[in-house]
Amino acid sequence: MPLPTPSIADAPRRVDYTPNNSAGPFPVPFPVFEGTGDDLAVTLDGVPVTNWTFAGDQIEGFYGSPGCWVNGTITFDAPITGALRIVGRRRPRRVDQFAEGRGVPARDHNLELNRLTAAQREIFDRVEEVAAVTADIVPEVTALKDQAQQAASDAAAAADTAEDAATAAEAAAQLLATHVLPDGTDFNVLDQRGTYILTSETNAPLPGPTNRWVVEVVADPADADRVVQRAYLLVGGAKLELANRRRLAGATWEPWRLGAGQAVDVGYDDSTAFPGATNVQEALEAAADPWAVQPIGVPIPVFDHIPGVTPPPTDRSYRYIKLSAGEAGAGGYNEGVLMGEAVEGSAPLIYAAAFIDLPSSPVHGQAVRLINTERRFIRAGSSGGIQDDAFQSHLHGPPPGVTGYVTWQSNSLGSGGSVVMGVHNNTGGPVEQSGFGAPRVTNETRPRNIGATYFMRIL
Repeated sequence: MPLPTPSIADAPRRVDYTPNNSAGPFPVPFPVFEGTGDDLAVTLDGVPVTNWTFAGDQIEGFYGSPGCWVNGTITFDAPITGALRIVGRRRPRRVDQFAEGRGVPARDHNLELNRLTAAQREIFDRVEEVAAVTADIVPEVTALKDQAQQAASDAAAAADTAEDAATAAEAAAQLLATHVLPDGTDFNVLDQRGTYILTSETNAPLPGPTNRWVVEVVADPADADRVVQRAYLLVGGAKLELANRRRLAGATWEPWRLGAGQAVDVGYDDSTAFPGATNVQEALEAAADPWAVQPIGVPIPVFDHIPGVTPPPTDRSYRYIKLSAGEAGAGGYNEGVLMGEAVEGSAPLIYAAAFIDLPSSPVHGQAVRLINTERRFIRAGSSGGIQDDAFQSHLHGPPPGVTGYVTWQSNSLGSGGSVVMGVHNNTGGPVEQSGFGAPRVTNETRPRNIGATYFMRIL
């Protein structure tokens, strides 16, 4: 038995008319799959028009009815004159879902395959038009065409699973989202997301009426209310990224930034990453600043006694404090960021603390020990717990060769008057034990050490 004639003809899904003061109806000689005419694009002298209505027939058992309209016409609400073009422009989408556990009639299969084939044919026709109009940028268009044709071929090969084919057709359509604009188009009107090809110098990055451009309009990564233009100059079929600029919604365009990789690509308005940076150079400088990448709340020792070693700056987007008393006054390192400073006691038992006074800091209002003044060591565990110096509790045994001690209760003479003993309330000074060196004594107990000035980031 011979196969039936395909429902979707091997012909462009478009038709042209030249009406002269006529409102129609104008026949649509190909099937459509939306009863409102939403699958049609209608232009008059190249300008999209929408003041028309669609009518068509649904024939039982034909073209996969009831989801298909044939013998269609469009009628305008007023007479028109000019070059009228009616084009099939179906947006790939899935509108039917086959239920599990039942057979799928051939009519339903045919309807899905007709929809897919129609969309693929429209994609093919669009590729041919773009290639013809943009012959001077053949490498660009050829690559686009090959990708679209491959996607369409993949969709046809997967037609036994209609969902997979629809996905492939949608991907192919996305590849064709390039708009070829008339020569001289003003760059300032390109505020809708998409890719545009034009020859113009009107508000372009560079003067030159014959310059050929590809312009991408994308969302600003830093602000959903902004869009960004990226302009590529076409030279010998190659794209050279030349400039970009951004625009606030409803506002004027900012000046062009010449050169690739400007701040519009790094989201410079993000106050979390690189606060205060307004362009790529400043952002990179911030990333290269070691003080900008230290965590908040970590005491950092600095050998600032060495010439050339400087403390963290106080005029950046971040802020440190010096863990020293007496620095909160005018001209001090901690001016304006500490309050309630208190210092008590005397060396070695000095107690010094203050409160952080910086509302933008996550540790605003918290107490901090000024350990440079207290001369405290940092010990692992029990964060924030403070201790004074101490010895482990212990006793002293007798000297070598001695088994015990004799204590004397008074300094009176014995009954025989032959022994005189004195009573003292401490021992003599420390003496060297052979081979261990002279004892070192001072007003505190400490290990061997070297001093450093501690700073801590608070913003």
